[in-house]
Amino acid sequence: MDAFPEDWTTYSIGQIGEPLMCKRILKEQTEESGDVPFYKIGTFGRKADAYISRGLYEEFKSKYSYPKKGDILISAAGTIGRLVVFDGEDAYFQDSNIVWLGNDETIVLNLYLYWAFQNMKWQSEDGGIVSRLYNNNFKAMQLVVPPLPEQRRIAAALGDMDKLIDNLSKRIEKKKAIKQGAMQELLTGKKRLPGFEGEWLVKSIAKSATVKARIGWQGLTTQEYLADGSYRLVNGTNIENGAVNWGSCYYVAEDRYGQDKNIQLRQADVLVSKDGTIGKVAFVERLPLPATVNSGVFVVRSKDYDLSQEYLARVFLSKWFDDFIDKITAGSTIVHLYQKDITKFQFLIPPTLVEQRAIAKVLGDMDAEIARLEAKREKLIGIKKGMMSDLLTGKVRLKTEME
Repeated sequence: MDAFPEDWTTYSIGQIGEPLMCKRILKEQTEESGDVPFYKIGTFGRKADAYISRGLYEEFKSKYSYPKKGDILISAAGTIGRLVVFDGEDAYFQDSNIVWLGNDETIVLNLYLYWAFQNMKWQSEDGGIVSRLYNNNFKAMQLVVPPLPEQRRIAAALGDMDKLIDNLSKRIEKKKAIKQGAMQELLTGKKRLPGFEGEWLVKSIAKSATVKARIGWQGLTTQEYLADGSYRLVNGTNIENGAVNWGSCYYVAEDRYGQDKNIQLRQADVLVSKDGTIGKVAFVERLPLPATVNSGVFVVRSKDYDLSQEYLARVFLSKWFDDFIDKITAGSTIVHLYQKDITKFQFLIPPTLVEQRAIAKVLGDMDAEIARLEAKREKLIGIKKGMMSDLLTGKVRLKTEME
C-alpha cells in the first residue's frame, strides 16, 4: 500500500465490524404497494417498486439484523460499491445483495467510512473486477484510517464540498425548468417579447427547409476514421445535449471531406441523428474546424427567406420535435429516421425574422447560463476527487485551529 502518515492505522474490514444484512424476504411476501418500501438491488438508491406489510417489517426488524441511522448500505451485487447512507426511515433491504458494516465507531466513524468506501477499489485478489461482494472478501479488505478527530474533519470537508455540488445541481435544475417554461411560451406565441405583434405562421420542414443526407458512406472502413487531422467527421454518437461534442469526433481525409459539398457543415446548421438513437439534435453554434457528417446524420437548413436558422434550431431542440419523434416510434422498434418522415414536422414561427432571432437569443442565453453552471459543477466535482485522493491518503492533513 502507499505510504501513509505514521499516526494512521491499518485495519481489515473484519477488525472494524461484521458485515450484516436484512433477513430474507420472499417474493410472495411483497406487494406492488404497501406500508414499507422494500429495496432490491435494482432499486437500491432509487425508488422502490415493492413493499412489505407493517407487521412483517416490525417482526423482522426486532428479530434480525437491521441498520441503524447513519449506517452505510453497500451494493454487494451488480455494480459493486454503490453507497446509500441509511436515513432511519422505515424501509427494508434485500438480503445478501445489500449489506452494511456493523462497525465500531470508536475505531472508524460512519461519516468517514462513507468516503473511505467511495475511495476503495472493489477488486478480487487477482486484481479483477468482482461481480459479487462476498463476506470473506469484504472482511479481508483493508482500510488505513486517521485518528477520530481527523476523520471528523475530513468527513466535514468532503461533506461541505458535496453540499456545494448538490446546491449547484439544484440551481441548474431550476434554470432548466425555467428554460422549459420559456420555450413553451416563446415558441408558441403564448408570450411575446416586448415590441412584437402580428399573427404567427404554421410551417413544415417540407416547405421551409432542406434536409440533406450523405449517401453511400455506410461502407466507410475503420481505416478511414483518423485519430486526428483537419476535417472532422460527425456521427450520431457525437451529438450530446443539443450540441456536437467536437472532442469525440474522428477525422477523415481531405478527399473524403470534399466528396459532397452539400454535406460540408456550416455555422448554424441543425443536425439530426437518423440511425441508432434517432432524433438526437445538435445546433452547430460554432465550427472549430471544417467538418462533415456520416450517413447517420441529417443536416437541416432553412430555405425560406422568412425563417431564421437560429430559430429553426430552437424548434428542433424543443419538446415538440421530441413529441414528433415519439409519435413516429410509438409501438415500434424503428431504428432509422427517414427523410420523408422528418419533412412532415410542423411548427409555429413569428411573422418576422427579428422576433425569431430575438427568441432564439433569449433561449440561447439561457442555454449558455446553464452550460456555465454545468462547467462550474464539473470543476467542483474534479476538485472533490482531488480532495478525496489527498485527504483519504494523508497526503494533505487537516488541522484544527488549536493545532
